[in-house]
Formats: sequence, structure tokens, C-alpha cells
Amino acid sequence: MENRIENNLKSLSKTVLVNLPQDAQTFTLDEFVEMQSEWIAEESEKLKSKNYEVEGAVEDLIQTICSYQLD
Repeated sequence: MENRIENNLKSLSKTVLVNLPQDAQTFTLDEFVEMQSEWIAEESEKLKSKNYEVEGAVEDLIQTICSYQLD
């Protein structure tokens, strides 16, 4: 469980929120905004998915802790 949480959090922290082109290509402002809008839509879906995975792992961890029998 800990690895599920940690791996997903590492993946989330490496997410690039702005797609800056590496080549020398030029864009109009409208083209750049459109490109960023598409990139953000794709990345936000990935972030949402990872967020649900972390949430599920944390809930599983809480359930495991709560069900632990103390002597």
C-alpha cells in the first residue's frame, strides 16, 4: 500500500503542466493557447486518475490500520 501511494505521488509531482515546445517553431498566441488547452485537458485526466488511485490506497491503508487487532 505504501508503495502505491508513494509511486503515484512521485508520478504526480513529475507532471508537466505547461507544454513548451523544444524546437524553434513559432506559434501565434491563439495557436499556443489552443495547444496548451489540449495539453492541460490531457494532463488533467492523468492527474485525476492518479488522484483516485492515491485516494483508494489511502482508504485501504486506513481500513488496514482500523482493522488491526490490539492485544
